[in-house]
Amino acid sequence: MKRAGTLLLALLLAAPLLAAGGAHAGTSPSVEEWLHTSGPGEEAAVWVFFTDKGALSTAEVDRELLRVADSYAPEAVERRLRARGARPFDRRDLPLEKKYVEALQGIGVEFRAFSRWLNAVSVSATASEIEEIAGLPFVKTVSMVSGRRGGPEPAVRSAPGGAAPLSGDYGQSWTQLAQIQVPELHDEGYTGAGVKVAVFDTGFWLEHEAFGDLTVIAEWDFINDDGNTANELGDLYYQHDHGTMCLSLIGGHAVGTMLGPAYAADYILAKTEDMSQEDPVEEDWWIEAAEWADSLGAQVISSSLCYKDWYTYEDMDGNTAPITIAADIAVENGIAVVNAAGNSGASSWKYILAPADGFHVITVGSVDSTGQRSYWSSQGPTYDGRIKPTVMAMGEDVFIVDPQGSTSAYRLGSGTSFATPLVAGAVALMLEKNPLWGPFDVIEALVNTSSMAASPDTLYGYGLLRAHAASKYPEAGVTSTISSVTELKICPNPATSGLSIRHPRDAGEARIYDVTGRLLGRVRLSPDGETRLDPSLLGAARGVFFIEAGDAGTAKVLIIE
Repeated sequence: MKRAGTLLLALLLAAPLLAAGGAHAGTSPSVEEWLHTSGPGEEAAVWVFFTDKGALSTAEVDRELLRVADSYAPEAVERRLRARGARPFDRRDLPLEKKYVEALQGIGVEFRAFSRWLNAVSVSATASEIEEIAGLPFVKTVSMVSGRRGGPEPAVRSAPGGAAPLSGDYGQSWTQLAQIQVPELHDEGYTGAGVKVAVFDTGFWLEHEAFGDLTVIAEWDFINDDGNTANELGDLYYQHDHGTMCLSLIGGHAVGTMLGPAYAADYILAKTEDMSQEDPVEEDWWIEAAEWADSLGAQVISSSLCYKDWYTYEDMDGNTAPITIAADIAVENGIAVVNAAGNSGASSWKYILAPADGFHVITVGSVDSTGQRSYWSSQGPTYDGRIKPTVMAMGEDVFIVDPQGSTSAYRLGSGTSFATPLVAGAVALMLEKNPLWGPFDVIEALVNTSSMAASPDTLYGYGLLRAHAASKYPEAGVTSTISSVTELKICPNPATSGLSIRHPRDAGEARIYDVTGRLLGRVRLSPDGETRLDPSLLGAARGVFFIEAGDAGTAKVLIIE
């Protein structure tokens, strides 16, 4: 069986072992159920949650967070700063305690994934191994890894032969984009340029003509632990089909045939869904991919994957499924997470699936070309009564590339899987237009401008997305997470030694922070509007520092060797 894990295992550091005490929380009900029905030697995939990250002093925590921050792309640090204020990194970002991982290795489990955010590892283990793990003093709880995409596979059929383009450059993609006001944003010059979009799916075949101009800045196969997200030896012939179709809807560009909303964005591609298993368990790879995309500076995650095995409707409360918890953490870190609602609306389940139940996840349902809800589109509410889906987009007879045809073949497809990348692409355009927005600004704009904003329900959520109206929502009162005007200026920047702060004459005092949010010092600003900064306030280390002066705003400076 193919497994992931070596990518993030290398990030583990030696650290003092906490002498954890007290009773452990044991196993979740889903694990208990499996333990009572499993056969001899049978293995299950489980998440093992640790109680802590080791006995670290405040100084050790700060030192580790500086190391973590230094490993992130500068734009990721800046995005986190906007989202989380003066403390963009915290204990949640620390590496897992190495001795805890080594203890599990000693038991003989096979590792699947590692999550700093959840302070947990995903492993394959037998019943006896799980019981031994649950008894360890540093284990908080053990729960099942979910699997299997919810609802039916997206239905696909060939596009009508010889169909004429519907509108200029858009070709047959016009209807699906016009319905959510994407052309209006294109007319204003927004194409997704400069926005980093991560797509999590089954893999990606990039030989199609629609991807000729696609900019891929990073890709990783979390199933096979390599940098190839297309089909490779051992994959089923259709492994990369679903991801390829979804990617075409957000980033495709074949003038006169099809356009994706954000065709000029920078793409981060993650292969997280294994089609070769009858009962797959890919939730862990999704979580690992989210932490990876975060470190690269992703601003949007488009995910047409959702899960329900080992879950009940009662678990769709935003606080139970590990993948949901991770999705919400990604949003807190400044990433807009756009996820399919699922295709279970006509089944006995009928509700949304994880991670679509996340508190801050933009959950997407499906409508047809007239705006009528698809009968199979999963519905809300969440178990705790929140409105879901968030918005709707076209998910019936959507125009997509055909991964099983020639490099110029297209087809039609249906599913919330295909509505989701349309919304994610529109979100990328909104972020390009409003570069100081974070995901909470996006959500506020969406729910206040969509077609049913005044009367949302559990079938349509807040209604059909109106991307252009949402992009202008600051006129109606969206307050960005940071000041829209930064009056502080740093010269030179980046800097190797001495630098000056240029500021309003009445700015008063400035405070200097490192990327962990630790206050390094204060400086009285000169009344003439320019202050020379004493380099000793920044210490000897290189890295990113933030200078904040109340109403004057915040400025970032990069110190290089």
